[in-house]
Amino acid sequence: MQSFETITAEVRGPVATITLNRAESRNAMSHQMVAELLEAFTALRDDPAHAGVRVAVLRAAGKSFCAGGGVRDLVSGASAEEERAAVARLDTLLRAVNEAPQVVIARVQGHALGGGLGLVCVADIAVAGYSA
Repeated sequence: MQSFETITAEVRGPVATITLNRAESRNAMSHQMVAELLEAFTALRDDPAHAGVRVAVLRAAGKSFCAGGGVRDLVSGASAEEERAAVARLDTLLRAVNEAPQVVIARVQGHALGGGLGLVCVADIAVAGYSA
């Protein structure tokens, strides 16, 4: 898989591992993270190079799985139309994870709030540590 700024994604044999990688912000979901997650799950679904991937593990760097929406994105002064578009993109992401041809396993630690909880809910299996 290609490289991203807010997530990491790697494929080893039949397992893809996608890691939320904004530990400094407790993996808060920015617009960019939503776009990158959608791109990664779309590649797993559509790219023939990933046809052998059977499992996608969704995990996070740091102490929190996902602290919800990124504050910078929330206070960016977006118009109502831009806010609706952002919600639609999150919905598209959650549907892509829910409908992924792979078994999606959410590996959860710490906080899982807002859109992060949404990711946990659409995964096929959620495994949570004591800190979750």
